[in-house]
Amino acid sequence: MTLPTPQTAPRPPAVFAVRLRVAADYSRDTIPVPAEQYWAVFGTRAEAEEHARRLHREFVRGPDPFSHPSGRDLFGERFEDLTSLPELAFRDWLVDLDVEPPEVIQPTDPEPYRSPDMTDREWRQEQARWAKRWAEWTPERRKHERDRHTAALTREAWKRWWERVVVDGTLTPDQLAHVWAGLNKVEFFEVVEVPAADPPPPAATTVYAVVHEHWEYDDWVYGGANDPLAAFGTRAAAEAELARRQRALGADGEFDNGGPNRLVVVELPFHAEG
Repeated sequence: MTLPTPQTAPRPPAVFAVRLRVAADYSRDTIPVPAEQYWAVFGTRAEAEEHARRLHREFVRGPDPFSHPSGRDLFGERFEDLTSLPELAFRDWLVDLDVEPPEVIQPTDPEPYRSPDMTDREWRQEQARWAKRWAEWTPERRKHERDRHTAALTREAWKRWWERVVVDGTLTPDQLAHVWAGLNKVEFFEVVEVPAADPPPPAATTVYAVVHEHWEYDDWVYGGANDPLAAFGTRAAAEAELARRQRALGADGEFDNGGPNRLVVVELPFHAEG
């Protein structure tokens, strides 16, 4: 007896947009408008991912890779999110091309914080309270606090190094390219799959996307900013979908379940397969 072959539902048609990554903590100064964030649309994911990699290589070799919203503050991220190399190996990587890494932070005990308005007497009292608390902790707790404090100091050292040596320094083009090559987890561009109920024909050179545009309220940009909702081969179809969604969600700019509803149609260059 032959068992029937399980049937999988066909994937709905989609296109793949290449867009500039932006920092997770959106603010009015860091997030571009949709037309500036989306660079191209492709018929296949493979082509879109290759294009994103090429754009990243060109971007970091360009005149000012630190113009990217995340470029200047790159080392505000966790070290392991930036490179697959352990910290010591990344230091060796830098030295290979005569790029001086920051100082190594030795294990350091945390210290109490002295606020600017604290008197000398209050400061002595705070130091005594801290010393008592530290003595009461188990060795395991003291090690945990020491490791956490050392990690924070290490992040600060790398951040100062990034700003002083890389962003505002005088590295040669080869040295700068070497630094970026070591930061092999950093990607300034990403690929987003966009449902295409009305896919563009193979000969098309333009696609029209309905995008959930960033919406500012009280100087903050809400989550889902600039997310594409659907793509169409014609502007008329995209405008019709825009109108349908606005009717369903409410007036443009109003809130729906805690989220803003500001939708726009964005015209993007389309590259058919091949």
